[in-house]
Amino acid sequence: MIRFNKARLVGVRLVVLSFVLAAFTGLSAQNDTTFVANENPIIKYKYVGDSAAMVHDGKVYIYDGHDECPPLNEHYLINEWCVFSSPDLKTWTEHPVPLKAKDFSWAKGEAWASQVIERDGKFYWYVTVEHKTIPGKSIGVAVSDSPVSVLQSLIICWVSNG
Repeated sequence: MIRFNKARLVGVRLVVLSFVLAAFTGLSAQNDTTFVANENPIIKYKYVGDSAAMVHDGKVYIYDGHDECPPLNEHYLINEWCVFSSPDLKTWTEHPVPLKAKDFSWAKGEAWASQVIERDGKFYWYVTVEHKTIPGKSIGVAVSDSPVSVLQSLIICWVSNG
């Protein structure tokens, strides 16, 4: 006969619940985090999509939308973009989240595909987001001096209602 210690069982449940909550709500990088990728997919510990790559100064940068949809739901919940970099396509660094859809004051959220372009020492991050007041997707541009930093200025470029 197996005896359960009620206090221990409650403790185990709390630990499991903590891991589940961390897995689905706390996976935004707060500091640089380095990992090794030996196979595809490169990023296995969180859901990312709409990847866009850029090569700059001998490093590959991957910009991804971070899908935070809770388990058992069948939709996307992408509110922020992640940045990963690698000098050798094996050792990767996840950088702190530099941009969220709501960083654009006119956006209601819903981050979609993006692309970063470097020109004259500035990095222009073109993103697709859902507009707060105008139906349809909007394209915003964020500008930075670094391919991984928090972006400095946010502007709207174009709104599509179809």
